[in-house]
Amino acid sequence: MKDHRIIGVRRRLGYAHGFDVAPIGNSGGLSLWWEDNLEVSIILSSKHIIDAVMRVKGQTQWCRFTGVYGTSYRAEKSMYWEWMVNHFTPTDIPWICGGDLNEFMWDHEKSGGVEVLYNRPRFLEEFMSSSLLMDLGFQGPTFTWRGLRIGEWVEERLDRVLANEQWQQLWPNSLVMHGTAIASDHCPIILNSNLEGPRGRKMFRFEAFWVAEEECKNLVENCWECRHNGRCVDRWVRSLNDCRNRLSRWNRTKFKGRGCRIQDLLSQLDSLQRDWGPNFDEIREISRQIDELRLQEESYWCQRSRVKWLREGDANTQFFHSSTLQRRRRNKIVKLRAENGNWVDRPS
Repeated sequence: MKDHRIIGVRRRLGYAHGFDVAPIGNSGGLSLWWEDNLEVSIILSSKHIIDAVMRVKGQTQWCRFTGVYGTSYRAEKSMYWEWMVNHFTPTDIPWICGGDLNEFMWDHEKSGGVEVLYNRPRFLEEFMSSSLLMDLGFQGPTFTWRGLRIGEWVEERLDRVLANEQWQQLWPNSLVMHGTAIASDHCPIILNSNLEGPRGRKMFRFEAFWVAEEECKNLVENCWECRHNGRCVDRWVRSLNDCRNRLSRWNRTKFKGRGCRIQDLLSQLDSLQRDWGPNFDEIREISRQIDELRLQEESYWCQRSRVKWLREGDANTQFFHSSTLQRRRRNKIVKLRAENGNWVDRPS
């Protein structure tokens, strides 16, 4: 993916900053994204590595992150892993290292294909030993990659997350999950270091995709045609609350099934992906259905990105800045109209 397109995707997903290593032709490429509350410094980057240190703004504790895309070419592996061993020595700050390492450690981390030789090179094991990194384990499917090799179905655990002792002391509950593979032959690797606290009450939002529904239009018209007693402002508040409550109930009834359907399909996909070979056609069909349902929800996520008129590939930061300022001006309340029709300045 070209640089300007990956920047567009990053902004669409709400990440303020990023660092990219461009692909070579149609393969490779690395990208690191972070939110505005982090301070990040890139130590080293190449077609295989993004090595960085980061900390929360205002805090003194630095952590190290190393994203890895290991070489898949057999002729390069010896030189590549020798460089990894020599360059990445133990560190005294919390360190997390992971990605597509293109190596597995144990025999049971491969299924199908050429038989695993007992005297094969132990590149990954040697790297972990020299850098004092430990595998954080995982939950989910055993294998993170699968594909056809010379007509035979092969599955391997090529992706993993490693951490040093300092990281595990700081975040002892770190959990790695192998997610459901969609539009890729690799599973996404998800690291959860902090348990989320209880969520507050969900805020009401008028969803952009509602306007395409005739039922929504009729519901809103009926709410505002109802007559309420009291002052003008009181009647307006009651109509507004009534409209909000009825829209919320209608949304739960109308669209709840779509979200549940996606979750059901993802559960089926996760189960089928534990044995890709005989289930390949069914996996492809369920993946297609998930794609269709997610396209229907595109406006839902676009609305929450708070970036309007975003198009993939548009890297015009001045445009987005101007749009933000325009939205602020449009949403700013400077005057209120009283019941007698006079305009009153909004209190400071």
